[in-house]
Amino acid sequence: MGDRYRNYQELSGREREGVDYRVETVIHGERFFALAAIHGGGIERGTSELAEAVAGKEWNLYRFEGMKPPGENRNLHLTSTRFDEPRLADVLCLSRRVVGIHGARGEDPVCFIGGRDLESAEAIASQLRAWGMAVRWAPSSMAGTHRRNICNRGQDEIGVQLELTTSLRRSFFHDFSHRGRRETATPAFYRFAGGLRRALAKVAAAIPDR
Repeated sequence: MGDRYRNYQELSGREREGVDYRVETVIHGERFFALAAIHGGGIERGTSELAEAVAGKEWNLYRFEGMKPPGENRNLHLTSTRFDEPRLADVLCLSRRVVGIHGARGEDPVCFIGGRDLESAEAIASQLRAWGMAVRWAPSSMAGTHRRNICNRGQDEIGVQLELTTSLRRSFFHDFSHRGRRETATPAFYRFAGGLRRALAKVAAAIPDR
């Protein structure tokens, strides 16, 4: 299914910020990583909660969240290569690499990994597998290697795209509703977020500052 809007200008002309969607940025200054959930809230459920948990107080964070009634948030989806909401640029320019967290369809609890940052992708895959998570390399349809993909638009121009299946994201919450996702995270959620944080910390520590 294609996007309803070609860009953020079209979207913001028809949808109401604060009613239909919201944007959040948390910027700690120059950081090695930023976490980005551009299809958060009700668009691809569970992605913005995970991005927030992984970013913590260490990494920069960007979230675009759908707030419409269930079944209507798909209209707010902007493809990663065309996502141009202006506040994202403030995060990208202060972050060397970006980890984009997305949702994919799927009945098996799997995390697909793509992007141009092979070093970080390998570290993430290794850490998540060590913690018992199912990880696969992303097929071409969700590879995240285009230079305009938001995960590849940080300072280093390489990043990681994670596509989490519906089944995996559901396993992160006792209640998959909006309120439930804020209040009912499961041990699987913390295990996944912890593994991802550990992997990112290892990569950042191993690469010297410029």
